[in-house]
Amino acid sequence: MTFVVKKMCYLDKNGKGVISAEQAHHHESYEAAELVASTCGGEIFKTIKRERKHAKTKFVVAQKEVTPKKNNQDWMRGAK
Repeated sequence: MTFVVKKMCYLDKNGKGVISAEQAHHHESYEAAELVASTCGGEIFKTIKRERKHAKTKFVVAQKEVTPKKNNQDWMRGAK
């Protein structure tokens, strides 16, 4: 669990305002977030960093059947 500080907007690591909590600076401890909040007059919010785990699917490419090349008009005559 991490903590972010919000005054009128969320604060990044440089103290500038950002729109969303994902872009904000995440403090690992409540004490560190409390120090920042007391300095700027903001509030502390708990956040949960959700790590996305994607199952990698393997794609097997089907091999094309190799057909013998025929001359230009051989396919019309039915030649093999």
